[in-house]
Amino acid sequence: MKDSTSKGPIFFAFHTRDDPYEEMAQQLVDSLNKLGLDWHLATGKPGVWLDVVRTKPQKLLDFYSKANRAVVFIDVDSVVNRWPEELMCIEEDVAVVRSLQKPYGFQAGLTFWNRTPAARDALQEWADITNTAPPEWNETKTLNIALETCAATIKELPSEYLAITHPRTGEDRPKNPVITTELASRVVFKDKPTLMGEFR
Repeated sequence: MKDSTSKGPIFFAFHTRDDPYEEMAQQLVDSLNKLGLDWHLATGKPGVWLDVVRTKPQKLLDFYSKANRAVVFIDVDSVVNRWPEELMCIEEDVAVVRSLQKPYGFQAGLTFWNRTPAARDALQEWADITNTAPPEWNETKTLNIALETCAATIKELPSEYLAITHPRTGEDRPKNPVITTELASRVVFKDKPTLMGEFR
């Protein structure tokens, strides 16, 4: 963990131990350190992929409850390429990036949670919905349900705040992203039965 006296947000990520995500976590940490950004990593045991990703909201809530400032959740297979200016001065309760693909919902791979009661309530709602949702629902679906019904103010970040690297061409969409994510579940584990489940 790196936690300075900065008033900016702290980045929080989660990964499973003893699998390729550990190397990705180090790449994320290196990119955060290069920019002087604070971070905290949580770890967990490997398991079925969907079961693992559904633990993210609760782990984020647990960390947020102990933090003394705004928290940015970032998927561990991401890299911060340049200074995330818009994350440094958010006044809204929550900030998210909308997907460029149908159904154009909010993405769970990068979420900002301010130090406000409304943000805390929205995060609690996300965790509660995920903890009780049908087993086939992932954390992205439950995030969108939570944000549809919460009272929090929501800021939509530009799409370059979570660009997805295409698994075949290696191109980022959109170009010149602030943050890129590899969607490791579709790249590293593609079509391979693993401790993290089957990815197709």
